[in-house]
Amino acid sequence: MALHTLGRELGSALHLDAVAAVSAGRGAVTFDTPVAVLIPDEHGLAVRAVSPSGFAPGAAELAVAKWALEHGRLAGSGTDTLPGSALTCVPLRLGSQTLGVLALRPQAPGPLSTEQRDFLLAFARQVAFA
Repeated sequence: MALHTLGRELGSALHLDAVAAVSAGRGAVTFDTPVAVLIPDEHGLAVRAVSPSGFAPGAAELAVAKWALEHGRLAGSGTDTLPGSALTCVPLRLGSQTLGVLALRPQAPGPLSTEQRDFLLAFARQVAFA
């Protein structure tokens, strides 16, 4: 149901900032955690949307997100790569291209189950398609 709702809301998003806002907002509700959408720009990674509004990834967290972007792989909390981070960073991949990063701050640290990982990747794929 969550992916259906995300798809419906993304379908009405007409530009990048709207896609980012829908993705962050729906991600925060779906995963019950703060979410940021990060998109590369000429200065590195730019925060395009966050939910809730006060959420702001720090410099160390952005370094983990940059790693996820550059390698096109999950990184951070709950993963095998940079697990000490407070964020779980999911690359937004479309084919072989990584378009950005979905960054979540999980409430409970620990490894992601296969089911959680698969759902998170499906969510990120749907965002990337938008």
